[in-house]
Amino acid sequence: MKTTKVKIRINSIFPSINGEVSGKGQGSLCTFIRFQGCNLRCSYCDTKYSQDRDAGDEWTIPRIIKVVKSYGLRNITITGGEPLLQQNGLTQLVKALQDAYCNDVSINIETNGSFPIPDMWGVVWIADWKGPSSNMYCNMKISNLVELTSKDFVKFVIADEQDFLNAIKVMKMVHRPVFAFSPVQGKRIKLQPRELVDKMLAEKVCRTNNSIFNLQIHKLIDVA
Repeated sequence: MKTTKVKIRINSIFPSINGEVSGKGQGSLCTFIRFQGCNLRCSYCDTKYSQDRDAGDEWTIPRIIKVVKSYGLRNITITGGEPLLQQNGLTQLVKALQDAYCNDVSINIETNGSFPIPDMWGVVWIADWKGPSSNMYCNMKISNLVELTSKDFVKFVIADEQDFLNAIKVMKMVHRPVFAFSPVQGKRIKLQPRELVDKMLAEKVCRTNNSIFNLQIHKLIDVA
């Protein structure tokens, strides 16, 4: 199928910084492609405007690439919503981006963890693991993470002690990716960031595996 005929439902495309973990690191200048539509309804979701599958607009891949290239950045993060709800379009978009930049491009894909991670060449995956406080824990499966490699990330969103203990269990079953502990921001937080750091330091599995503390720095400086 020609990419001119493929339509992807997009919420927005914009330049910013990677406020969380990514292949190029936190704070790296980046163009975001936000897919529209999500299959989960997490209690702490901060992008509810991208949940509705019928909202947003349908874009062709050439149009997406034209806008992305206009920002002049070779660091791209595809997020949502949930990109894997449109897996065919996602796969073709990644290939088209790689071709457009002659493979001289960094592509990160953020996913909510409820779908198996496909084996896709040349991308960095950032897969969430939704703990009990998300109210979406029933959608999580360890088997979804088996394709992740040492260049990929599993991100734990931590609101309380139960979320932290659940994350530790996951770490003992999945060994290859980097593990990022991200404290929930706002009223729902019951485990303060400093307390989370202390707990990470106290856990042997955090000290001996690839574990990092992850703050949403884009929120700290109030950028998109």
